[in-house]
Amino acid sequence: MTLATMPEKVEVYVYDLAMGMAKQFSGFVGFQLEGIWHTAVVCFGREWFFGGGGVESCMPGGTMLGQPLRVLQQGETKLTSEAFLDYLRGLKQDRFRGDRYSLLDHNCNNFSDEVSKFLTGQGLPDYILDLPQKVKQSPVAPILAPLIEQATPRGQDIGENYSGGASSSVPTYQHFPLREYVTFKKSIDADKFKEKVAELANKHATRLPSSETVQQVRQQLVVHFRVWISGEQL
Repeated sequence: MTLATMPEKVEVYVYDLAMGMAKQFSGFVGFQLEGIWHTAVVCFGREWFFGGGGVESCMPGGTMLGQPLRVLQQGETKLTSEAFLDYLRGLKQDRFRGDRYSLLDHNCNNFSDEVSKFLTGQGLPDYILDLPQKVKQSPVAPILAPLIEQATPRGQDIGENYSGGASSSVPTYQHFPLREYVTFKKSIDADKFKEKVAELANKHATRLPSSETVQQVRQQLVVHFRVWISGEQL
């Protein structure tokens, strides 16, 4: 394995997909929800992350999520950028293929944890890694997970010909599909939205909802959720 002459700093960018609104879910998920975490490893002048498109990258802070909520200092690596890219290509072809992405079981945070440990020996803190298992215990998880999943960013694909430098083309980012936006004269009241979701959660508290029920509830909540989580006046 090729080593660099100068060490490279490794950071982990931590984002909140709920944009500060996650605490309002705490009452019905059964624990204090501080955020819905998305993470990415930053090194060699790029931000590297895992999502539905597999292993992707962008310039640091270059996704639709903007600047990170916090930055974790993971240490330094002596690997060269070429060796690191070879490692990432191996991950992309196996455990971190796009079709293996799952918000609650195999997500960006698992990727960031594994890559950070590979580079520096230091992984992610427990409050990030333990969150999916806590959420899975809530009866509203099958309803909310697919909606939150669509808030994950997209970047530039790590293909065979990718060199690791800045791309001349502009990456396509996915936040929410525009075709599903509906225009309202005023924004949704967040407290009323919380009450509605809590009502649905209590209704199905004794059992996990069927796939048909999940689809029906998603249809009821999808527009309101998009307005609420985006924080926009639609």
